[in-house]
Amino acid sequence: MRFKKIEGKKIHVRESNKGWTIIILPNYIKIDCYQGFTNIRFKSGGISIPVIYDNLEMIIAIIKKHIISYRTINNLILIKKLIGALND
Repeated sequence: MRFKKIEGKKIHVRESNKGWTIIILPNYIKIDCYQGFTNIRFKSGGISIPVIYDNLEMIIAIIKKHIISYRTINNLILIKKLIGALND
C-alpha cells in the first residue's frame, strides 16, 4: 500500500492482482477498478459513478492536481474531471 499526503488529504493506494483502490481521507472518496470498470464513490455503499480513465497513475495525477489547485476537494469538479466532462 502506498500513502501520500497533500494539503491535509491522505491518499491511500492499494494494488492487488484483481485491481486497485484509491481512498482519499478524511472525505472517504473511493476510486477503484475491482468491478471490471473504474468507478468513484463518495461514501461507503454509495452510488457508483463510472470513470473514463483506467490508468491508476493518471487518476492519481488528476487527484493531486485537483487538490493542489483547489486546496481541498470539490466533489462536483472532481467527478467532472474523472468522467471527462471537464478538462484543465
